[in-house]
Amino acid sequence: MRNARARAIESADERTVHFIFNPGNKVPVTPFTKKFSKMMDGSLEAFENEENTAFTGYVERYMEETLNEDAVTGAPEVCPITFPENNFFELELANLERLSFSVADNPFFKADVAKYYPECHVINGDTGHVMATINPFKKSSQQLTSLSYLDNFRDEKLKINDDRKIKFELENLKGSGIMILLTVRTFDNRGEKGIKEGAYD
Repeated sequence: MRNARARAIESADERTVHFIFNPGNKVPVTPFTKKFSKMMDGSLEAFENEENTAFTGYVERYMEETLNEDAVTGAPEVCPITFPENNFFELELANLERLSFSVADNPFFKADVAKYYPECHVINGDTGHVMATINPFKKSSQQLTSLSYLDNFRDEKLKINDDRKIKFELENLKGSGIMILLTVRTFDNRGEKGIKEGAYD
């Protein structure tokens, strides 16, 4: 196909990932990111104490109408807790109840044998323990019932590919510090029509 190289169709060594929510402009640092970087370098406790002290003093001066003014511009004192522009793309999701991570094979024709599949690892943020791994070989978890693996979920007359997805019910994942690692893997279908667990793509 003439445009196959440009679109990286069925490439053995190249994958293109699109962030469909990326607006292309800078976004503010989220409270999580702001504190996560401090946690990683071990300065989170000192940072929170300093920030809380500065904010408490600001509120007291605001209530007493004694806010400091800038010596040069004369502008009134601003809140010490700020959220500057983020150097990286970041998406903060709110007011969502369900999400899905989906993959499919070649979008131009239906493959005889499935090739790609999604996999999800749920990791405890405090201990680093893998709480659950969801994939075609383990479609659910007794510990985390809010995650499930689904395939053949589209109407046969509407789908081109045998789509596969992992569904997340976010309401049941609240209240605990966890990291969700999403990977795309390939079935080991060399030399046979059966499907075995493959290697990371």
